[in-house]
Amino acid sequence: MINRLESEPISKLLIEYSIPAILGMVVTVMYSVVDTMFIGHRLGTESLAGVAMVFPLSRVSNSISVLISAGGGVLISIALGEKNKDKVKKILGNQIFLTLTLCLVIIVSQVLFLPYFLKGHDNNLKMVEEAISYGRVFLFCSFFNTVTLSFNNAIRAQGYPKLVLLTAVASSLTNIVLDYIFIFPLNLGVRGAAIASLIASILPLWMIAYFMSKNNRLMRIKLKDLKFDFKIIKNILKLGAATAIIPFANGALIGIFNMKLIVLGGTTAVAVYGIYMTIHSVVLMISSGISAGVQPIISHNLGAEKYFRVSEAIKIAVKSGTLISLGIFFLIQLFPGLIIKSFITDSETIELGIEALRYGFILAPVMIMTIMISGVYRAMGDAKKAFTYNFLRKVIIIFPIIFILPNILGIKGIWLARPISDLIALTIMLPALLKTIKKLNSKVEISTLT
Repeated sequence: MINRLESEPISKLLIEYSIPAILGMVVTVMYSVVDTMFIGHRLGTESLAGVAMVFPLSRVSNSISVLISAGGGVLISIALGEKNKDKVKKILGNQIFLTLTLCLVIIVSQVLFLPYFLKGHDNNLKMVEEAISYGRVFLFCSFFNTVTLSFNNAIRAQGYPKLVLLTAVASSLTNIVLDYIFIFPLNLGVRGAAIASLIASILPLWMIAYFMSKNNRLMRIKLKDLKFDFKIIKNILKLGAATAIIPFANGALIGIFNMKLIVLGGTTAVAVYGIYMTIHSVVLMISSGISAGVQPIISHNLGAEKYFRVSEAIKIAVKSGTLISLGIFFLIQLFPGLIIKSFITDSETIELGIEALRYGFILAPVMIMTIMISGVYRAMGDAKKAFTYNFLRKVIIIFPIIFILPNILGIKGIWLARPISDLIALTIMLPALLKTIKKLNSKVEISTLT
């Protein structure tokens, strides 16, 4: 089954692996979209702002999920390319070990210190109360999502991407149904939305355990595979750091944005940013889905020393990401009002939301290109470059912009901070990618001559 990655057309494999990955990731993030829609229409702007205040912490805990699952996913694909199944089991076992230690400790700490995190916003008690009610339940979703993502990467790398999609769809549908029941008929408010998300995050784990018990082809792990291995842990963290920097930095950025938005636009501006970040998450999942789909193709063929296929996979993935990003750009620029109205009915929030979407996604293709390039280097196992480029985008460039641009342009400066940062980063990252492709092509020529 795995040999298909070394022989079938790249475009066919990319479609087969990327579409389930994109749908799976978009479906996974739909709990956030549905939460935001139901809360906005049922509970109003202050509740929506309260949920938005939890976003920084949830992004930090999500970054730990990505750190563990993404780093392990690359190692698993390379190990499968080397036909080393025992190594795959050890990697997956160490991913679970990290989840039970690092991830759980961080989430519990966040829940305990949540009131202190929100202490500076006591001027709006309703918003703070809603944030605490939502966060104390919702933050635990990251623990179960981490385990699920770790297994998903292993399952996808073994040639079963549709199974990953099936569990994601089941989770999302469960979340939508429970969201409606808890928020509307049972009137449980934001806590009900958080409980729905928690139950939906547990479901995929049960489904994966069931399928693994029924399918002998799926790799299973035992207690002995959970043995701590410093070298594997180190490589997981080293490779995962490049991808994890995105949600971690996003958490810090959202926290800063929220503080500035309260000053510039009050609760309404924070609620709008919550809607913006929900839509941003969907766009991010689409680009991440393409990266996840091409990752086993690149990693496996790199392990098998098929450099021509690695080069072709990179080119096709980047072209595909560019085409999809153009579609997203035109959709948001042409119909921002329609998108915002699906989340809220308040006229003031809608007006500010239209401005946020148009400015915030004005360079959507550039954003997706930078994410794709970072994903390529992660798939190749080049942790240093992947981390450097993500750190460049999400820390070195954007943080100065956040503190300078709003002082010049006001609230518009906040919406434009991300696009400008991505544009600057792309001018550095694109030449590096072209150089990498050239090196791969030269390896192909050498191997052909020998």
